[in-house]
Amino acid sequence: MRKFLFFFIVILSSCFSDFTKNEHLRTIESPQGIYFEVYKIMTGGALASDSYGYYITDSINFRKHIGVTDYDDRDIVIEIVGDSVFVYKRADSWSTDPDTLEVKSYSIDLLVNEGKWQ
Repeated sequence: MRKFLFFFIVILSSCFSDFTKNEHLRTIESPQGIYFEVYKIMTGGALASDSYGYYITDSINFRKHIGVTDYDDRDIVIEIVGDSVFVYKRADSWSTDPDTLEVKSYSIDLLVNEGKWQ
């Protein structure tokens, strides 16, 4: 029984990662040459919802992980203004407009200069 429990915990813990890119769902290109990528990172099955990982990239110099959401009530939207990328994490609400939970901003020049690839 101990071996089974240990094996189950190891398998279960290996399923949770913000950076797993198992299934590419879509890529949206902006006029500024920045791409918004969405990957399914975990399938919830019958008891939970699917989880999605979001990235921004220029496909040459950087790829930045910007968040994780589930299908039920969360969404991530980006807006590019000049050199800045604004990331809005939103939640559905009963009103017509979604509630903004978090706003982050990134400098495109800084992301290119850092050159990190996540």
